[in-house]
Amino acid sequence: MSNKIIIIGLFLLYPLGALPFILIEIYNRKKYAYNLFAVFMGMVGMLYAPNGDLYRYYSDYFTYSSLGHDEFRLIILLNAKIDLGLSYLQWIFSTIGIPNDIIVFLFVFIGTYCLLSVTYDCLNRYSKSKQSAFLIFIIIFLIYSFLGLYFRYGFGSAIFTYGCHLIFNKKNKLGWGILILSAIFHFSMVIFIGLLILIKMTGIKFGKNIFLIFSIVSFFFSSNVVSDILLNIGLSQNIQSKIIEYTEGYWASEWLNDRSIGALIMSYFGVFSKIVVFYIIYKTYKKDTFHTFLTAIIIIITIVAPFATIKSRFEWTFNFLSIMVIIPGILDRKIFSFHKRKLLISLLFIIGFVNTFSGLVFKRFILPLSDEKELLYSSSFGILTHKYTSEWLERHSELGE
Repeated sequence: MSNKIIIIGLFLLYPLGALPFILIEIYNRKKYAYNLFAVFMGMVGMLYAPNGDLYRYYSDYFTYSSLGHDEFRLIILLNAKIDLGLSYLQWIFSTIGIPNDIIVFLFVFIGTYCLLSVTYDCLNRYSKSKQSAFLIFIIIFLIYSFLGLYFRYGFGSAIFTYGCHLIFNKKNKLGWGILILSAIFHFSMVIFIGLLILIKMTGIKFGKNIFLIFSIVSFFFSSNVVSDILLNIGLSQNIQSKIIEYTEGYWASEWLNDRSIGALIMSYFGVFSKIVVFYIIYKTYKKDTFHTFLTAIIIIITIVAPFATIKSRFEWTFNFLSIMVIIPGILDRKIFSFHKRKLLISLLFIIGFVNTFSGLVFKRFILPLSDEKELLYSSSFGILTHKYTSEWLERHSELGE
């Protein structure tokens, strides 16, 4: 019996027990192991307690469960929802009795699958060493910490990245369909799709010096141009209110003043991380469409700099897309010497470790309320049938604040 069948069987019976063997198969560069790891992270995600935005999506699900289609459409209209993918999926699932937890599982699984597929393909193309490939897999896991939930914006960014991977690395036109899908689940992806189409249609190509200039400017520039334009082009009141949520008030920038000393230290560490990533991109820069696209995204991030939430989300998309450059870059012996590659890999590992550790610290108040402990004793079926009920949400209403 092959290792693959045995490990899949063990995974069905006890996914946590199968994890070490999955990692061994990832070391052996088996694609199915990457996929199993994505499924495992989907299970981890669905056991994580709903809080913040996720709490609100759970509340939406339970609201939709009692609505007919006409009532559902009216709520969508009143709330001025632009990206209908999640809402319609929740309404359909609630109507046929599939719990919202399965939606969370699917989003985290698919988001992780997309990023790991890009990682696997890049490693398969540029690395001949099992050791190097496995180390970079660990770094990618740590940096893009799959402890995070790829729900809505994160999910949209992950599948957007996969679509770009198909377009640029696989020369597969299906990637354009996936880009459209990403916009259905988060409207912000329309900005990046439009930007990419504009670059392709005009044939514009930015050189590495343009990238360097805007990378440096992005650390210092601040402007209110985005909100000024969006709030003065005759959009409906509902849409304007949604824009204001992101561009003014507490979650636009004031929250930065309320964070702990540790969180502020992490923000400075984030600057260091950007410097390392920008350096790798600059040294490996090619005057082509994809690198021009990355440069254009940096310009957009610079413009929205005053709005912390928008800026951090757009940086999330940029960081995901950077996988397509970072992996080939740090493996290219023609660009970096052995000692410099070793240094860069060490720095990326430190960045990833601190990123994951800080993520756990920020989640320390949520994890005790989560059902992650089910991983210790449950089968795959047991985990996939887990659900957070409306009663659970009522008992933990403070998580939605």
